[in-house]
Amino acid sequence: YERELMASPNDSKLWIRYMAFRLSLADVEGARAVATRALKTILFREEDEKMNVWVALLNLEHKFGTKASLGECVKKATAAAHPKRIHLHL
Repeated sequence: YERELMASPNDSKLWIRYMAFRLSLADVEGARAVATRALKTILFREEDEKMNVWVALLNLEHKFGTKASLGECVKKATAAAHPKRIHLHL
């Protein structure tokens, strides 16, 4: 995955596949780290790509996280992306 990400760092589908791979290894923290890295790496102009990663991270927190971690993730997502779009995905 690392080589592919170096070739196309703005591809949210690739980042999400990498998150899914980490989850298949039962590495929830690793999947969170991949999502955080994706949000830092994807260019700010690629709003839809970042939104895809935010939705994947919200789904991850919903399924594997606590209510507190989900709330924190929602706060970060609404601050970084369009709040209405974030709430529509919840």
